[in-house]
Amino acid sequence: MQLWMLVCMFLLAFLPPAPVATGPLRRVNAPFFSGTIDWNTSAIFWFGRVDVANGVAPVPGRNYADVRVAYTPAELQVFVSVVDYYLWHEFAPDQSSNPTSYDHDGVALYLDVNGDRSTAPATDDYVFLAKWSLENEQSSRPYQRQARGNGAGWNNAWNGAWRHVPGAQWSCDPGPNDNACGLDYGWAITFRVPWSTLGLGGPPHGRLLGMGLQLFDRDDRVESGIAPVQTWPEGVGSARPATWGGLWLGPPTYNAGLARAEGTTTIRRGLAGSIVADAGVGADGACNGGHEGNPDSPIKPGSNPPIARGEDTSVWVASQAAITDFPCFARTYLRFGLDQIPAGKVIISARLTMTHWSQSGDLNAANPDDRPQPSFVQLFTVDPGWTETGVTWNNGPLARQNLGGVTIAPRRPGEPLFPGVAYSWDATAAVAEAYVAGTPVDLALYTADTRMHSSKYLHASEAGEFIATARPTLIITWGVPVEVKSRVFLPHVST
Repeated sequence: MQLWMLVCMFLLAFLPPAPVATGPLRRVNAPFFSGTIDWNTSAIFWFGRVDVANGVAPVPGRNYADVRVAYTPAELQVFVSVVDYYLWHEFAPDQSSNPTSYDHDGVALYLDVNGDRSTAPATDDYVFLAKWSLENEQSSRPYQRQARGNGAGWNNAWNGAWRHVPGAQWSCDPGPNDNACGLDYGWAITFRVPWSTLGLGGPPHGRLLGMGLQLFDRDDRVESGIAPVQTWPEGVGSARPATWGGLWLGPPTYNAGLARAEGTTTIRRGLAGSIVADAGVGADGACNGGHEGNPDSPIKPGSNPPIARGEDTSVWVASQAAITDFPCFARTYLRFGLDQIPAGKVIISARLTMTHWSQSGDLNAANPDDRPQPSFVQLFTVDPGWTETGVTWNNGPLARQNLGGVTIAPRRPGEPLFPGVAYSWDATAAVAEAYVAGTPVDLALYTADTRMHSSKYLHASEAGEFIATARPTLIITWGVPVEVKSRVFLPHVST
């Protein structure tokens, strides 16, 4: 038997964490799937707006997009679902056109493989333009354009392998390229970009890439039917990777460091010192959002007397892959003041708790598709500045980062509606960042669900006193950093 022993001691100076924005303001954390992607649990973010009010849409009108992102051992996939009330596509696409601009319906995906945010497209920067069409995946290849950076601009002759999958929904014939029928619903494109096309042998887990999107739209045959380009993030420059957002491959990460707990603060409407705002936008469980309502109105549809959505006793979360059901989509915004936490502390943990009391769908439906579905509800940090009685679908803040999610199961038959079932999200990273910045923490709840009847109804801060504990609650444990004087490596014994 041999005994090897090594004892090492060294001094470490521990610095408490100070979360700051060191990269792009907007970032999506994409999950990994070893096999087929489950889009219900993919990452999601949103951008754009819906130019429509009570069933009337202008020409041209701007579009809204949900973007789902995930990756596999073979490729990156980006699923862009677009609300577009007038569909227009090319019948004979120009295969030598500029891949960074387009005058029909389509979307450009920008990728910065090294995430170095250069001021001009370098050889690790790529653009993939998918022009929406009625063709199937194989026949849609002529609707693709792509380019690679060369250090000064784009090399449009580069022809890396990739593919896209188009889709669309409209209300009645003739549908696309004709506005006589009334409002269409929208279109979708899924990008499938192999890692080998990006010069990689496989997925670079744990790397921050750059990513940007341009959303192109035409709403009529004439030149005046071309709508303004929508981008994610705002201000995307097609030749400036420094203006693109971030794409992290893997789950979000946060390290609070070593700290000793000193106290716990519970923040909930009605508790002394608590400042909380919340509001739902979109639908309220009745599919009365989108073109069935007014995306610019903060008033809850059908309320008598009228109330703002932020004055309602419930908030909602819902999404689908079916663009035709956009009136059912819903998102929740929340803000918690952090003034009760003493200065100079470390945020050790933070949990957001919401209470689920009901859902869409019929629990007793003969068709399984008509029954309530489980929902993977995700937590986001969002921009500040919104108000509880003024937030709408169109002015609601964009996500800064997705921070994981929780699966909410449908309520079982016979369960009492009140107070409901509590679910909790890890909000530590969001609270720590806001605390260091000296601001309230602004959050959102949304979902990448693709199925019908995945809408979830949650209690808001306006819920009655008899269920006060079911109101949105943030529980924060805080303390002081622990200074590590030394670290000892114990003996390793082998035989």
